[in-house]
Amino acid sequence: MNTASHKRDFAANARLPGIFALAACIGAVSTLAAYVLLNLIRLFTNLFFFGTLSFVERSPAGNTLGLWVIGVPVLGGLIAQCVKITAAEGIVSRSDLVKPSLSHFEEEHKRERFRRLVPTPARRRFAASRKAV
Repeated sequence: MNTASHKRDFAANARLPGIFALAACIGAVSTLAAYVLLNLIRLFTNLFFFGTLSFVERSPAGNTLGLWVIGVPVLGGLIAQCVKITAAEGIVSRSDLVKPSLSHFEEEHKRERFRRLVPTPARRRFAASRKAV
């Protein structure tokens, strides 16, 4: 067995520092986004379950809302839906871009489905043989 067959070229080229910098930037932005999202979760947990504006980490299990605690996720869902509706008014959705191409496909499909078949010599012979029987 050739001893050099398992060796590979792992030499760095000029693109490697750029790839490293890009990966480091993506990691830093992801870390920052995770930190912000965790603090937002803490803020809204404290606001809705305890009525305080703070970033202190507390479990919602210690709330004093009683059965009203059922309404907290419902209220959150309603708020999220309102934000979605108001934010999406000016945004073109992907389905708006796909619908024209689908309607073209449907028209083409109907045209293809209902077009008249041109008789070929084999079809004529088959039709003539069926009439003779």
